[in-house]
Amino acid sequence: MPDPEFPWGNEPPDSTRANWSATGLGRPTEVARFPPNGYGLYDMAGNVWEFVADVWPVDSSRLAAGANAEGSRARHVIRGGSYGGAAVNLRVRYRDSHPDIGAGPHVGFRCAADNR
Repeated sequence: MPDPEFPWGNEPPDSTRANWSATGLGRPTEVARFPPNGYGLYDMAGNVWEFVADVWPVDSSRLAAGANAEGSRARHVIRGGSYGGAAVNLRVRYRDSHPDIGAGPHVGFRCAADNR
């Protein structure tokens, strides 16, 4: 299926596909509580936002407030939505940003390994 809307396909999110606000759990869950996607990967949407290495583009209003791409106010791209997020956040293409400091239970990162 080319360019699916969500990690599981084009069907709309529900409480059986990912941990997001509709599940009513209100907290992160253990890995693999929800089914994997077509590649066998778990939790590619929902549970916690995935903090990625990409820096969120800096705009002039943030620079005016004293932020810069290298400073402590830098923001990074996050993807995938979280346990408290909306359906739109679960979309494959959706991105948001999070400060590089100030971690919380709704943002995490993914560890990957090559098992060849």
